[in-house]
Amino acid sequence: MSEKDTTSTKKPIYKRWWFRIPLVLLGLSLLLGQFTGGGGLPACDSSRAKGTLAKAFDQSQFARNMGLAVVEIKESTELTSSIDKKKDCFAKITMNNANTVPVLYQLALRDNGSYMLTFEVQE
Repeated sequence: MSEKDTTSTKKPIYKRWWFRIPLVLLGLSLLLGQFTGGGGLPACDSSRAKGTLAKAFDQSQFARNMGLAVVEIKESTELTSSIDKKKDCFAKITMNNANTVPVLYQLALRDNGSYMLTFEVQE
């Protein structure tokens, strides 16, 4: 009997071709930024955009002076978009005083790949 006959001929899973395909696809997706945001603008209703809006609202002078904080952001929708350079969005913010206010906010792409959020409470 040869040495080859006594050992298993089964290849380890990392050497099998079918195992590599999903890893290559995942790597390409990450490289293209489909899962990470790619430095572009997030969708208006994404957790990333809502989190940024909540943080901006909570840190605003208006909210700090009134002792207000975001409890929930609902009905977040995109109003207009200009080829991933700027998005105008609308949402309703429920605050810690149980009031809900409509908010217009804008996501604008900066030269360094980050984005800036500005908002205005509608009354």
